[in-house]
Amino acid sequence: MVEHGGLRIGGLNGCWKYKSRGVFLHDQTDAHRLLADFPPVDILVTHNSPHGIHDREDGVHQGFDALTDYSHWAEPKLVIHGHQHQNRETPVGRTTVIGVYGHRVIEA
Repeated sequence: MVEHGGLRIGGLNGCWKYKSRGVFLHDQTDAHRLLADFPPVDILVTHNSPHGIHDREDGVHQGFDALTDYSHWAEPKLVIHGHQHQNRETPVGRTTVIGVYGHRVIEA
């Protein structure tokens, strides 16, 4: 986590473990462990999405339960993710989940 311009910004690398080898591939248990003691942030940048938000039906582009849980209790203003290859914006409670494919400029 870093602070910049009065905002707390954090990140979680990696995506769903959809193949047997590779770095930064996590199962649901790994993701829960990685976020267990993660402090609340204003902006969370991740490779994978929260589970149930922007998931695709192919089994590879599925989100992490731990990110969904984290978003519910920590209520970051933004969760910005890639991996699902889609540009979408979805409000979830007090959090806006933004899927980015390619690039995107986000202004406060």
